[in-house]
Amino acid sequence: MANSFFNQRDFTSFIRDNAPARSDRFEILMEVPAGLKELDPGYGDRIMSLMCEEMQLPGYSATNVPVKIGAWTEFRNQNLEFLTQDVVFTFLSDGDLKIREMFEKWIELSVDPVSKEVSFTDDVKKDIVVRLLDKQNNVRTEYILIDALPKLININQMSWSNNTHLRISVSFAVRKWYRTENGGIPPDGLKELLQRTGLLRRVFNEIFD
Repeated sequence: MANSFFNQRDFTSFIRDNAPARSDRFEILMEVPAGLKELDPGYGDRIMSLMCEEMQLPGYSATNVPVKIGAWTEFRNQNLEFLTQDVVFTFLSDGDLKIREMFEKWIELSVDPVSKEVSFTDDVKKDIVVRLLDKQNNVRTEYILIDALPKLININQMSWSNNTHLRISVSFAVRKWYRTENGGIPPDGLKELLQRTGLLRRVFNEIFD
């Protein structure tokens, strides 16, 4: 009879040396477009990063097609899609709902609510940096969401029977994403953001050392 591959002692030793990632240890670095800087200078970037309570890491989806090999049909991967159509960020709301206002203005900047005129994508898209942390606040992994655009602000239910904090959920459409520790060079659009947050030097050292 074959023995089980699982060994409790090995598992305990591995977990002791390699603590599992925690879903509650993360932070985001999110900039607003230049057209919103005058709304409340310096407010949006910092506060949105501090007040982000929940977020979703996007995924991959390999599309495949059937391939006939004689009498057999096998499925082979044909393309790779980024699961970035609806990446949701949830924020604790400030008392004046300025976080909600920031996203309202961001969406209005992309499509005028009166004239329905659409802005150039380059004027409204922004990259978002997501850091996964350990218990000591060390950055363990970083993801960069490329060309993020807010597309939906969820309805907020107000009720006398509910005394919890108000939360703002915003869905983003993202073109693609990178995991920076995999050796990929970040796009040029991230240079200013990475320099400002102190990430650029470490990312490029990991790539070229």
